Amino acid sequence: MYTPESAVERDAKERMMTSRKVILATMIAACAVLSVASTPTHAGFIDFESGADGLIIYSQIPGLEFTNTAGFDWLYGDWRTNTYNGAYPNWAVDDIYPFETQYYSNGNFFAWLGTDQGNGKVTFTQSYATYFELGYSVSSGITLTAYDEFGGVLDQAVGVTNNLGTGVMDTLRVEAPGMAHVIISGTGNQWLIDDVSTDAIQECLIDDNCDDHDFCTGVETCVNYQCVEGEPVVCEDDGLFCNGEETCSNVSESCEHAGNPCPEGESCDEDADTCVGDDWMPDDDDDDADDDTSEDLVKNPGAEEKDDEAGWPEGKITGGCCGCGD
Repeated sequence: MYTPESAVERDAKERMMTSRKVILATMIAACAVLSVASTPTHAGFIDFESGADGLIIYSQIPGLEFTNTAGFDWLYGDWRTNTYNGAYPNWAVDDIYPFETQYYSNGNFFAWLGTDQGNGKVTFTQSYATYFELGYSVSSGITLTAYDEFGGVLDQAVGVTNNLGTGVMDTLRVEAPGMAHVIISGTGNQWLIDDVSTDAIQECLIDDNCDDHDFCTGVETCVNYQCVEGEPVVCEDDGLFCNGEETCSNVSESCEHAGNPCPEGESCDEDADTCVGDDWMPDDDDDDADDDTSEDLVKNPGAEEKDDEAGWPEGKITGGCCGCGD
């Protein structure tokens, strides 16, 4: 963060900035692998108070992804380190940074883009948003712009040019259905943000956003920017037993018959809606079982074993030769 000042003050600040860069580099290397407990998704309010100084924010906050359009990272800043020209521990009382150069945030932490700041981007990773609001401290202007998923501008808010030395943050807010991300732009490293508010609960803009690509679960729709589950496909019974149960298929995207419900060795009786065991069966040399003679029939491998031919249909045999001797 920088604002015009005297040569003495500038020299002091340069020494402090050098020290701060070293501290930040050390903290980033040490903290890169840490996971930080943070405000949950869709919480509506993020105060950054669960961070650690110098830790990369990136996607530490579920549902929001903090990135930089120039390839740099968002960082947590902690006034208690006494490495920033700001509010801790005694705002407006500082031997190095005069009153009019002091930044401000609520609490101990703030979010900024480091000494190599550019334009900060916040993407809503799990849903859309209808509003995004932030508090800011700035020395040379700041702009908040909301975009849709195709990069179209939905809304924009322009902040004050300079609010240093006031002991308060000003607020920027954008509102629009279907916000996919916002970009905060300013000059160099001359701004910070805190106390972010957003709903980020819009799941959809059109019905296609809700499609789960499952035919059998029905058609999902978008109602008031929320996805509504479809009515599951119900396959009506055609009243026939022997073609099997009617079921929904995602492959054919239609209702299909399960097929013959009877196990091997049994035939389907449509009139009785049941499966019956067969003691004999055609040997497949013709297509009319009703005309089969003993020479056309063989024992069904699924039939119950019998000790003799008593009980087999008259004129039918279980296989083997016809007219064999005793």
